[in-house]
Amino acid sequence: DPDCPVCGEQPSVTELIGYEENEVVGQARCAFMPPAEAMRCQEAYERAMAGNTRLTAFEDWVQAQGGRKVYFETNAVPLPDDSGQVVGLFGTHRDVTRRRHDERLARLMVNELDHRVKNNLASILSLIRMGRQSDDPAKLVNTITGRIRAMALAHEALARHKWQGVRIRE
Repeated sequence: DPDCPVCGEQPSVTELIGYEENEVVGQARCAFMPPAEAMRCQEAYERAMAGNTRLTAFEDWVQAQGGRKVYFETNAVPLPDDSGQVVGLFGTHRDVTRRRHDERLARLMVNELDHRVKNNLASILSLIRMGRQSDDPAKLVNTITGRIRAMALAHEALARHKWQGVRIRE
């Protein structure tokens, strides 16, 4: 069946998505997805069946009861009938919601780090421009070094207080 109805479901999956087993069995997995995701999923299933090929590490998501997204990694093999005609897919779905969340969080952290590094470099360039007014190279180096050291100390104090703010005297 090109709709790939669910033939059986583990209790942990029905708990995860919030549906009872009798609400899931017999339904196409795509029935639990919004239209665009259902179409993408259905196309991948149909390609695997038409080409008699495995579906490997295919990620999709379903809408759990309450609207929450639950992400799955699907691995499936074609399921032939007695004549060798592919009639469906047989596979497993592994919950990868936590991994997807962690990957998103890591991307946000890298973007934030990138932003902060750029801000620090811009601040250092500004310090250099301000210090260029000095005719004495040794004084210029001391001034810029002192200002960069002050920035580093401020950064350490903020990090120690989990970026919640610190007293200037610290």
